[in-house]
Amino acid sequence: MFKEKMFIRRLEESTPIYDVTLLHNRRFEILADETVLEKIRKCERRETRVIEEMKKQPEKVWENNGIIYRQGRIYVPDNQEIRDFILHDHHNSPDAGHPGTYRMLESVKRTFWWPTIKTDVRRYVRGCDMCQKNKTIRRPDHTPLNPLPIPDKPWEEISIDMIGPLLKSKEKDAIIVIVDKLSKMIHLVPTTTSLTSTDLVEIYKEDVW
Repeated sequence: MFKEKMFIRRLEESTPIYDVTLLHNRRFEILADETVLEKIRKCERRETRVIEEMKKQPEKVWENNGIIYRQGRIYVPDNQEIRDFILHDHHNSPDAGHPGTYRMLESVKRTFWWPTIKTDVRRYVRGCDMCQKNKTIRRPDHTPLNPLPIPDKPWEEISIDMIGPLLKSKEKDAIIVIVDKLSKMIHLVPTTTSLTSTDLVEIYKEDVW
């Protein structure tokens, strides 16, 4: 009532441009699917918290035609079957499109309310098999890579790899690739795919060291 008086006084003090009509919040009761409404009407399991709010704050919580409204949104009683029916409709239906927790919560809250609505929406989304299989993973699923320290001198640290088998040329069918980690200089040495660790040490001594 106080807010309404303040708003009216501001309108009277301002330049009148349009006619303004203040509507009671009950005018904004939201219409829902008649099947859901009928299920809600038949359910008598109402949380004590809601009943107390309805007694103490009738302007905030009221009942109309067997349906309790809380700030214009339909209160869904303590019945998991009804709540799951609503969650399924706002998540699995073709026009819902399997939204994430935030989008689904906003969609459900436009029409309905109950004390554990956030927890129930989060549980429903996390329990959806299709979402778990098809949703993009937005968090890293592995330990982040840490860069290696930069060497102080050329050829202080190297990396070695082998390319092969290749077409034979002068009895060689592979190439050893040696890369200096500081300068990125590449050294290529022809070899064979039968190369042993001892052979690799000899190549390093002769061609790099």
